[in-house]
Amino acid sequence: MGGICFSGCFDRILRVWDVAEQKVVDWLQSLDVITSMAVAPDGTSLVVGFLSGFIRFYTTEGKLKFVSEVECRDRIPKRVTNLEFSEDSTELIVSTCDSAIRLVDVATFSILQVYIGHSNMKHNIKAHFAEQFHCIISGSEEGRVYIWQKFGNKSYEKGKGAIQNNRFWHFRPFKKRIPLHSMFVPYQTTNIYREKARLIDPDYHVHCLVLSISEDCDIKIEASLTSTR
Repeated sequence: MGGICFSGCFDRILRVWDVAEQKVVDWLQSLDVITSMAVAPDGTSLVVGFLSGFIRFYTTEGKLKFVSEVECRDRIPKRVTNLEFSEDSTELIVSTCDSAIRLVDVATFSILQVYIGHSNMKHNIKAHFAEQFHCIISGSEEGRVYIWQKFGNKSYEKGKGAIQNNRFWHFRPFKKRIPLHSMFVPYQTTNIYREKARLIDPDYHVHCLVLSISEDCDIKIEASLTSTR
């Protein structure tokens, strides 16, 4: 972002780097080990995940300033493994090592949905938005890929608390490996594949492509197809 990058590690220091000058221009001491971070696409905020299962929001304009904290765990501390903002910077998904993925409203710092059904207790499995399908997608330690509708059970109602979302589809991309990363292939790329597939067999229609990467860096692409036969 604009020649600035952020880093955090086991020394519990959040650093701001000037890339051109290759030096630290700002820093904050944390009370917890930093395990993940993400910058909002609009560049206005930074979110940091910690070993304890908490996330903290900071402003990025000028000096780093603490804004708010959200507890993304039940009672037992479980580390945050991944953070990802939506394209419009209004929502955040938080992956943690308690087999749950949380959807956070960035404006209110409220947890809207908790996605469950997959298994993630040890690995750094990363969940991702699938904006074009209004879905959340993530791998799982038993080898499957899970897909939830973003508001599959029902929408968040103010004052009602987070909604558990346990409605999902799943498939297994690898025989024995764990899909650490799973994501929908962008529409433009999918459309190219769709046109080529139509030339081979016009009776098949490609709805979407899902790319998965295992812990051994194997890559698998799965296609969702329908046939007019």
